[in-house]
Amino acid sequence: MPRLLTLCLSMAAATIMMAQQPLRVEYYLDNDPGYGAAKKLNAVAVGDNSFTFDLSDALPGAHVLYVRCQDSEGRWSSTVAHPLLVRDVIPQKPTHVEYFIDDDPGYGMAATITNLKVGDNAMTFDLQPFEAGAHVLYVRSQDETGKWSTTMSRPLFINRYQDIVYVEYFYDGNDPGRGKATSVPLPDGYKGHLTLYGNNEPLLDTRIVEFHKYAREKLPDAFIFMSTNGLILTLDKLREVKPYVNQLIINNYSMEMKLHDNIQEIYDYVVAHPDEFADVDILIQMRYLQEVLTN
Repeated sequence: MPRLLTLCLSMAAATIMMAQQPLRVEYYLDNDPGYGAAKKLNAVAVGDNSFTFDLSDALPGAHVLYVRCQDSEGRWSSTVAHPLLVRDVIPQKPTHVEYFIDDDPGYGMAATITNLKVGDNAMTFDLQPFEAGAHVLYVRSQDETGKWSTTMSRPLFINRYQDIVYVEYFYDGNDPGRGKATSVPLPDGYKGHLTLYGNNEPLLDTRIVEFHKYAREKLPDAFIFMSTNGLILTLDKLREVKPYVNQLIINNYSMEMKLHDNIQEIYDYVVAHPDEFADVDILIQMRYLQEVLTN
């Protein structure tokens, strides 16, 4: 019986975090055959990837899957290990899938999830009956033979966001009662500086524009800035994020102290179209690739 394992992994080696295209990605089980001699994975991109690993040669039981990558300059990443258990399982169509939160009502008695199939599914859970705070979500399924799966669990935290209209404080355990402590004047809104990524490359996060849009909606008076090495920055991406940031800092790392082609293209376009970028401060800094900075 063929055995395949699909995992979503992020190429997190230092060279990949610099947004270099991986030249080779390989994997092996248990025993290392040597760099460049393991099984190769194809069609790999910078950032998150979904890989399918051939486990047909693996005997049932506990194993360790190892993955590593090599960049375009021949440097190898650290070898990432992932424990796994190989079992001979014949997929069965689920006839019943159910979930519960915190307290188990018993098999077949929990809330039912419908329209599911073998494989990946997107599920919606009704959280309205539960109070805000920490909870545990449990999911299990029953197949055509009547067998139940293992009950899977996932911690979750339920928030009930409301506009804050009053804040008060008191010292130690001397609570005078709700509404009777010292009140705190509420400011009109945060007007300081905000950056969503202090380290690493923000553009590797595919949600980064959405996050900046949310931050701008909630903090319209804040000074929001983004710092990037610019290696995967394009004009289209610049246009997407510019409505939500006050400043974009591009750190152009180079041994020759010259702009990368894509950054040069962005520079030329911005200079030629100043009105389009009048509301954002674009700062391009020339950085030496091997510089060592003090703390």
